[in-house]
Amino acid sequence: MNIRVLSFKPGASNEYAFALNNNLVEKGIDVLMVCDTGFDIDNDFKAHFPIKKIFFFHKRNENITSKGIKYFYSILLLCFLLLKFRPHIIHIQWFKLIQIEYIIFKLTKMMGIKIVFTSHDVLPADHTQNVARFYGKIYRLSDFIIVHSDSTKSEIIDRFKIDSNKIIKIKHANFEFISEKYRYEKQQARKLLGLDINAKIMLFFGAIRDYKGFDILLEAFKKVRDEGNISNLKLIVAGGGRNKFYFVSREDLLYIQKNNDILYDDSFCDLDRMAQYFSASDISVMPYRKISASGILILSLAYGKPVIVSNVGGFPEYVINNQMGYIIPSNDKDALVIAIKKIFESENQIIVMGERCKEYSKNDLSWNICVEKTIDVYKKLLNE
Repeated sequence: MNIRVLSFKPGASNEYAFALNNNLVEKGIDVLMVCDTGFDIDNDFKAHFPIKKIFFFHKRNENITSKGIKYFYSILLLCFLLLKFRPHIIHIQWFKLIQIEYIIFKLTKMMGIKIVFTSHDVLPADHTQNVARFYGKIYRLSDFIIVHSDSTKSEIIDRFKIDSNKIIKIKHANFEFISEKYRYEKQQARKLLGLDINAKIMLFFGAIRDYKGFDILLEAFKKVRDEGNISNLKLIVAGGGRNKFYFVSREDLLYIQKNNDILYDDSFCDLDRMAQYFSASDISVMPYRKISASGILILSLAYGKPVIVSNVGGFPEYVINNQMGYIIPSNDKDALVIAIKKIFESENQIIVMGERCKEYSKNDLSWNICVEKTIDVYKKLLNE
């Protein structure tokens, strides 16, 4: 039996779903991907599966009537694709409007189509009570739920009272395919960015949102600089772009703008620009207050960057403390200061830790492992 899977992934950050689908096709799975019109990773990498870009990006200040018409047109297209493709399984990676899509998926399940949901976050960071309620419905509707960490599994069980037997942990596979195509030598990247070749550089990459602890990082950076323990310390803040969740206080923004030791880029980064930032950096810092899974961590490991992460969510399941960097308590500026000082004690230490990160990314987070486990889920559902 040739398994047909409709991969449902509206929204941004499609790297994981894209790579998963390509690897599934290599293993003989028939995949059709449904996503946003803004999906563009297929411009950088060859897709071995058909992609239907049916969901529209909304323009800023677009009126609600226009948004509604576009969305329901997209839903009609989705229904047409379901009837034409006739998938055995719908594999959900994210939602556009969960309240409506839940109804669609419930109807498809009544038609005998199986539902697999990869929970990248237990709940979206900006969720309302209504969205949380519908996430609970989706968790109960799904035949299997794939998570990337034991922490996420436990939280779903505790919060939504879901049967543990239908939650499968599959580690988030690596982003080596990105780091292999888009990378620079450190000196070259620093020259392109106008950075001191001999500087000690930390990277905070991704959207600045309250739960990511950027304010803690900035306070720790100030303290380390003021103490003078690390000479020529720099900080890169980039990759998120401005959006409705953008979170930087006016005081912090003024400090950043006046500080020549901080490279601050709040514009959208394409893959080439992203590669420059990762290649130029010595370490990657993620002092998050909460998280389920993090694509930024997976990117950091793929680029061979030692990390400083908080002891939250799935972070401890992906970082070997003292070998790949340091795991610190959440919301603890002083612990972050100590970790920054410790990691920059020796250039050789950073090199060794970086090599361990790269090794872990290639071996422990291989796509072969991820895809085989995903196919096992599909086969179990279809009793093959």
